[in-house]
Amino acid sequence: MDSQEGAWHRGSTRRPGARRLLRRPAHRRKSRFSLAPSERSTHHRPNRGRSRPNPPQKVGARSAGSEHRRPRHRLDQKGTRHDRRHGLWRASTGISALLLGAAVVAVVVVVLTGSVPLTPGRGIEEVATTTGSMPAPPGYSHKVFEDSFRRSRLNKRKWDSDITSKAANGQPWNSDGSGGSGINPGGYNAEYFRPSHLSVHDGLTLTAVRGSTRSGYAWTSGVVSTYGKFQFDGGYVQIKAKMPAGDGMWPGLWLLPGPGGRGGDNFELDIFEGNYIGNGANPNDNDAWHLHTVSATQGGVTNVGSSLAGGYHIYGINWIPGQSITWYLDGKPVGILTSAQTPIPNEPMELIMDLQVASGTAAGWITTTDASTPSPSTMEIAEVQVYRSRADRQAAK
Repeated sequence: MDSQEGAWHRGSTRRPGARRLLRRPAHRRKSRFSLAPSERSTHHRPNRGRSRPNPPQKVGARSAGSEHRRPRHRLDQKGTRHDRRHGLWRASTGISALLLGAAVVAVVVVVLTGSVPLTPGRGIEEVATTTGSMPAPPGYSHKVFEDSFRRSRLNKRKWDSDITSKAANGQPWNSDGSGGSGINPGGYNAEYFRPSHLSVHDGLTLTAVRGSTRSGYAWTSGVVSTYGKFQFDGGYVQIKAKMPAGDGMWPGLWLLPGPGGRGGDNFELDIFEGNYIGNGANPNDNDAWHLHTVSATQGGVTNVGSSLAGGYHIYGINWIPGQSITWYLDGKPVGILTSAQTPIPNEPMELIMDLQVASGTAAGWITTTDASTPSPSTMEIAEVQVYRSRADRQAAK
């Protein structure tokens, strides 16, 4: 692999000693879906640009001169019984006031930000109460996350409009300080993400347009992620979406380690990537499915026989922590990996949905933009659901 293919997403060349997830071009191998398990390889392919930045340095550390203050009242004198009782009453009243104050602050945070803090290392196990149009997958009834995007704006309790990861400590990648984020320029990606390029109206629409105000990018597009809002360790994910058809459009539904991840960005699980080439099929007919670890990439590109841009389809995975991952399209399996072939994640992960744009550097394994690429191009998501079973929870322990 040359230096361009090994580019770290914080720059155009890989930094010495830096770890990243590797990808292997689809044109260099046959579809793994068409091979027997014994014939599947673990060769690398170029990372599609979704490698992560180094964690930012922490700021605002506590001052070394901080001291513990002495109590307001002296406690070394006994005083009268009335004084002692009155002191206990005042202490309990003060504790109650502090607890009430903390509760008020929490309510204010939720009201202002629409976000409930997520405890690192824990997934959400609440039952989703809304009802969507997608039926539950066979064997699953415990729904832990859902969004049908029926509001007039993004639900900030569930999503953010930037891209980040565990290795970045939740900080937006390449932030411009105004809500923008993106993968480093000069690599496989031509887009910079901005919140203004997503809209919610009876569904979520991510829109990519030619041009960008951010230096180094040729397109502007949209992304949503659940980092810090929702993470899960195993389960069945299904997403109803309609994909774009233009050359260079790179729709992605994928997972990265969440706040509770155990090893930085040590896994990337791609539920779906669109417009891959190399198997002789129309790029719009291809469903790319992969699992990336720090040492190898496994998966395949499956020709589904019809255009995925022609209407809505349901993209899914059944992820049993530490054991296996099965990929689905409209309820039918398109690929499977087990722990006998590659390490299977067993840690909480976030969900990311984005419309990336492939630059000319990615030519050879995905379509790239040219003068014919429509601007705007859109990726439409109707609904997202996540289920967990008893077996998923037991495997995650």
